[in-house]
Amino acid sequence: MRAVGRRDREGFHSSQGVLSHALRRKMAQNVTVAVEQGLGFVADQCEIWDGISARLAAAGTDSATHAWATHRESRRHDLAEIGRTFRPVERRVGFVAMLGDEIVGLEALGRSEAFASSFQSLVRAYAIDAIDAGLLRETRAQDQGTLKFDAPEPFIAALASAPVRWGRSLGLGSDVRVDAAGVSACALGCDGLVHLTAFPAEATA
Repeated sequence: MRAVGRRDREGFHSSQGVLSHALRRKMAQNVTVAVEQGLGFVADQCEIWDGISARLAAAGTDSATHAWATHRESRRHDLAEIGRTFRPVERRVGFVAMLGDEIVGLEALGRSEAFASSFQSLVRAYAIDAIDAGLLRETRAQDQGTLKFDAPEPFIAALASAPVRWGRSLGLGSDVRVDAAGVSACALGCDGLVHLTAFPAEATA
């Protein structure tokens, strides 16, 4: 996923910094639907930018261009404090994140060195959502169909048992999608796992 900086007629532009996990999740869900419909790797940019604008407005962030970087900068001190709290554990390749008493996501990389170098960026993606938890409350309350997990074990078990769809990626490797059993995930594989992101999703009947 790319971090979002600003928008013009060409769409998204990358910027250095972190994109919230909640926004990455929305992008992943949109892309999964597009792939299933044969539209390729596209997300509903208007929906993503509406989400960014709504959060900026709720936070009272002054940004004439609605740049996510402006909001991220307003959270810089808190993000730095949280970043100092968490450290990667040697030889680990991932983590499960909780917001309050609910699992909100999982990140895993194929090599411990890659995980260690990406760790702070991944943590900040979840940290900014924790900081903005009050702004996200309304959205979370409306998300009644999402299966709730209060511990890592059942979440990981649901992910492990879900069917997996493989396809061609935009570049090297394979695109991997999971969208079942109350969990969703997207991953890139290339001679093994490169990066997996997973999160609770709408519960299946």
